[in-house]
Amino acid sequence: MIKQFKSNVIENIYEFIEANKIEKIYLDIDGVIFHSCQAICDILNEIQNTDFKGSDILSWNFKEICPNLTDEQIEFLFADPIFFQYVQTIEGAYEFINQYKDKIILITKGTIGNICNKYLFFKDLNVVICGLPFNVSKGLINMSDGLFIDDCTNNLNESNAKYKIQFLEYNDHMNDKREWTKDWHGLKMYRW
Repeated sequence: MIKQFKSNVIENIYEFIEANKIEKIYLDIDGVIFHSCQAICDILNEIQNTDFKGSDILSWNFKEICPNLTDEQIEFLFADPIFFQYVQTIEGAYEFINQYKDKIILITKGTIGNICNKYLFFKDLNVVICGLPFNVSKGLINMSDGLFIDDCTNNLNESNAKYKIQFLEYNDHMNDKREWTKDWHGLKMYRW
């Protein structure tokens, strides 16, 4: 049974884990550990000489800032080693992973290049990474024994995790408009 908190917003994930005696933690990477939208914006800003922020993004394909990009071009950017030079971890995420690394499995979707670069990024932490192609549901992974933290409503809905929390990278009025975060009515968190 989930220990009751005052709202559906988790203010302290460490307390939540301890209160619910969570032994297994499944984490998404993009938008949960990585400031991925900001990294893509930074790359596109350099190319276009613009000044967009990750919080400006509402769609999977970044049409708000570069309407002519194809889905393939976006996936190329996510897989390019330059993305991993630009990307920053969300404040507190690295420390969280380091503290709970024996309990954590990173669950991520991407192209082969993207997933390989994620393995390289996290190799020093010795955490388990499960990389899936885009057309495979994260629901394929049995998470019934733990907590799943993801930014994508669809991934959370498909999961059988005992506890599910949506990580919202931006604490703003646009989360109900972002394609991947809208329509989630469960537990949420905004910071590590």
